[in-house]
Amino acid sequence: MFQRFTPLLQREWMQHQRGWLVLLLAPLVLILLASTFAPIGMQVEIDGDTVVQRTPVAGVQALVSVLGMAVLTLMLALLSSWFQAPGLARRDRQDRSIEFWLSLPIGHVQSLSATLLMHLLLLPWLALVAGAIGGVLVSLVVVAKSWGISAWFGLPWVGLLLGSGALLLRLAVGVLLAVLWLSPLILLLMAASAWLKRWGVPLVVGTLAAGGVVLQQLYDNRVIGDLLLGLLDNASRALIAADRSDQDKKLLVGMDSGAVDVLGRLPAWAMRDLADALHALLSPHFAAALVGAALCFGLLVLRRQRGS
Repeated sequence: MFQRFTPLLQREWMQHQRGWLVLLLAPLVLILLASTFAPIGMQVEIDGDTVVQRTPVAGVQALVSVLGMAVLTLMLALLSSWFQAPGLARRDRQDRSIEFWLSLPIGHVQSLSATLLMHLLLLPWLALVAGAIGGVLVSLVVVAKSWGISAWFGLPWVGLLLGSGALLLRLAVGVLLAVLWLSPLILLLMAASAWLKRWGVPLVVGTLAAGGVVLQQLYDNRVIGDLLLGLLDNASRALIAADRSDQDKKLLVGMDSGAVDVLGRLPAWAMRDLADALHALLSPHFAAALVGAALCFGLLVLRRQRGS
């Protein structure tokens, strides 16, 4: 089964690799150009004179560069994959490639699963890793401009790797949880697109919007809006579940204690935040979301079977 599944993933990569490479590299190129030519630091006025103040902690600069690039690239990949997802349901019929794939000993469940896995999960994970690697290059430019190249080589790299690695792992698991939370909405749009073609997505969006307005205005019932907002809120908390407590604010904002101290607390914070995100899965809302996603996935499989 794995030997049959792997070519399906390779097929997705070969078909989209140019666009994905542009998506992964464009943020790095733009940020590098901005970091190279833009001034680094803050400008304040003292008695009418403008003074440029450099960031006092080079380690924080490096950490922000790595995580900032990783998050930026990840968000672009997520938005791209979610935006393209409805069209994937009809892609094989539009380019007639379904005739070739149906001739192989590959089932509809495998074919659809590989497409979803590659676009919704593996691509964001790849973007996260590519962004973090690009962030190292950005940190080199940022720290070197502020402190000199020797300061970059003298950074506490053990702490940086452990701290940033813990947060990147937290985000990687968060992407999986966010996709699970949003899976009923994503698969609903895909199923509608598969059955109703180009009218599927507008019809679903219009029905949800009109139904929400009618229920709220006539019956003072916000069930549709609450369901959608609940899915979005749980998906966002799957990525970062922190309640913005005083301890979290001090960790994420208060950098005056020094980079080494902040880096030392990051792994424990990431594990605590992941535990909160996993605890949210123990709810009937998540079970209902999985059931809804399974039903929509079944509609996708049924459509391919009936159309084959």
